Amino acid sequence: MLYHNESIFKTFGGFYERDPSKFALIVISFVINLICFLLFYGIIWFERFGSDSKRMLTNKLVSMICWNGIVGVPIIYLSDTLMFFSAPLSKETCFFIGLFRFVMKSNLMMFLNAIVISKFAFIFCFF
Repeated sequence: MLYHNESIFKTFGGFYERDPSKFALIVISFVINLICFLLFYGIIWFERFGSDSKRMLTNKLVSMICWNGIVGVPIIYLSDTLMFFSAPLSKETCFFIGLFRFVMKSNLMMFLNAIVISKFAFIFCFF
């Protein structure tokens, strides 16, 4: 019979290995997330100030998708990094991380559906 710590080590043994390639991947993912953050902010800025004051509903919804990414991506990245360095986490922490991911995915799907519905309404109902 395995003790609790031994079963955790067997399950999460790969997390405890100090491999340089894992740290390189963490640094690369941090840089990519930073670039995505800047690109999201650029999209939001252009929609707000650079699109010659013709702010359509679909552009505003795309901006909301970008805000969802600005809030969600860093928090999810930090939670994944936290799990990488201090795995395993408690059940409550994993539950809240999973709940946050579900909320971010639901928001994304809601905004994408709103874009499709608004385009349908603009094309077939208002003209």
